[in-house]
Amino acid sequence: MQEILQIHNITKKEFVSILNEVVEQRVAKILEKPKSKYLTVKEACEEARVCDKTMRNWLKEFDFKAKKMKGKIMITREVFEKKMQQIKSKEYQR
Repeated sequence: MQEILQIHNITKKEFVSILNEVVEQRVAKILEKPKSKYLTVKEACEEARVCDKTMRNWLKEFDFKAKKMKGKIMITREVFEKKMQQIKSKEYQR
């Protein structure tokens, strides 16, 4: 079944503007970089908003079970998110 859309009281310029905005949003969504399964220490720092030294301390203290891949320390996103919850709950206990 074909849908019919009726537009009243809108100029051609407004319609084109709205259409362009919708298209830009859809294209941006398509072009979004999918989240990787693994995070480097640098990426983990950026997501947690902490410095490199803090993240490396947390890797040891909270046993992130990070792996070394191609010379870089990699953390699975799933483990990272679980450990960050533990860290946040520990901070509030202090």
